[in-house]
Amino acid sequence: GMSGERVPGKVIFETQSTHKMLAALSQASLIHIKGDYDEDTFNEAIMMHTSTSPSYPIVASIETAAAMLRGNSGKR
Repeated sequence: GMSGERVPGKVIFETQSTHKMLAALSQASLIHIKGDYDEDTFNEAIMMHTSTSPSYPIVASIETAAAMLRGNSGKR
């Protein structure tokens, strides 16, 4: 996972299935990145493996799920 201390020069990429863990539509997921990385290289790689026609309802559900994590929602 993403826990632990940073290791110089090491980058961790992790995906989270938000449709399983949060209130997001099926197929929704996030990519979490820990460490310093080259944004242009990452964007080039991600565009090689993603659709050029994103599902805007799925994107909106990810934004809603992320908003639910902000603030004190669900905290005891």
